[in-house]
Amino acid sequence: PGKMTERERINRARRTTLDVLRELPDVSPESLMSVDGQRRREASTPAPKIATPDRRRIDRMAATSIGERDAAIPLFLRGLDDNPDPPETQVVWRRDVSILWKAARTPDAGEGLVEAALDAFPPIAREVLKAPTGFVGRELRKLAGRVGPVACIVRDPTGAIRFHTLEADTEPEGLAYGTVFLPAEAGGLTGQGLLDGSAAACVEDLGDDGDRVRFEESAGVPSDGSEVPDWVGGAACLRIPLGGDSEDGDEEDEGGSERSLVYANRRISEMTMLSDSDAITRLAARRQTLEEHGEAVGRACEQLADRVGLSPAMIVTLREAGAWHDRGKGRAVWQRAAGAWPSATPMAKSKSGTAFRPKLLGGYRHEFGSVADAEDAERGLALPARTPEDDPDAAMLHTLALHLIAAHHGHARPGFARSEQWDAALPDAEAERIAREVEIRFAVCHEHFGPWALAWLESLVKAADARVSSGQPVDAA
Repeated sequence: PGKMTERERINRARRTTLDVLRELPDVSPESLMSVDGQRRREASTPAPKIATPDRRRIDRMAATSIGERDAAIPLFLRGLDDNPDPPETQVVWRRDVSILWKAARTPDAGEGLVEAALDAFPPIAREVLKAPTGFVGRELRKLAGRVGPVACIVRDPTGAIRFHTLEADTEPEGLAYGTVFLPAEAGGLTGQGLLDGSAAACVEDLGDDGDRVRFEESAGVPSDGSEVPDWVGGAACLRIPLGGDSEDGDEEDEGGSERSLVYANRRISEMTMLSDSDAITRLAARRQTLEEHGEAVGRACEQLADRVGLSPAMIVTLREAGAWHDRGKGRAVWQRAAGAWPSATPMAKSKSGTAFRPKLLGGYRHEFGSVADAEDAERGLALPARTPEDDPDAAMLHTLALHLIAAHHGHARPGFARSEQWDAALPDAEAERIAREVEIRFAVCHEHFGPWALAWLESLVKAADARVSSGQPVDAA
């Protein structure tokens, strides 16, 4: 007999599986394991052809701050297929898409807050329609032909956001394996739950649930008739300024805009784990000074590191990284953007009633300021900064601690390439040196610990930060 095709092998496995199931009294693990080994293999799905990524590709994928997507990732996740499935796209309908689209172009909001809003409210299963990308593109063009230009938001597989106006003769970029957010009022969903650009009915927004709600407010009072749960009063809320009576966009007005779109989510730890936006990382269950937040995160890192069985030296490393991770928020530019300026005490977590103003940062990343402070010889880390000749292990741990501080939001992989991310208060030559050292430390740690272990260590600091932000108790035990 000739060689079977993949389809024929799968069909044979299905027939054998049916025969086996008919013979068994039940499908418990015990019964399944009683089946003869050869017959069990014949009833199993043929093993896929696995594509193994080489080290150079893994190194490239580890450089997450570059934002490049490796087109071959599906091969590594699903294996090679003689009949590969076409790329898919997620479609989500929300009532706030048009509002976010406009807010992205206002002086007090900008694209940074829109990205934070999508991080705060990521799509959940019940509101997502998934379909082949080619089909989605055709239906979107049909929808635009029906209602005219439609403002939508496209998030590509790397997380990058594009604000796109749908036209009948154009298709948004980044649809393959991405997500397109459509305004609920544009329609496009049939009563049977199928994507159809000719369907005119408004689509129900299913993005809210028992733990997260959105509503508009004016002067602190809901203005769109929303039923606001009692828990919102004590939750950390992200506020998107919508503009008040003034249209001049005066950035000197510290009071913020009168009207806001509020994103309230009581699962603060999930918000901070999902997002690296300062608009979200400043939120917490309660206000926290920079000093008390650093101390608490340091203890949480110590606790996590101990419970996962790390060595005493590594426990100290993570504790110091946690204690120093947010020091860069002490800069006046960050405090002002967070609505905590002027204040005698720098805040790490400001009150949720204040609208964050990312444009005031000018691109500054607080992690850069944190690692600059931790490098300072006068006020440096508790870990000894010894040369490799004196103590190679101590030097490596010191390097790791500085990397964890710089990378706790993913931007130091490999580094801070744009000068606007640097600390403007530092001389240009000094800031450039620090940026170069960040890249060198990433390369050293990536080689020493390996890509998987280094990412895991970074996740421990991130998890500790999220735990503290959510208000969960942290003890020194």
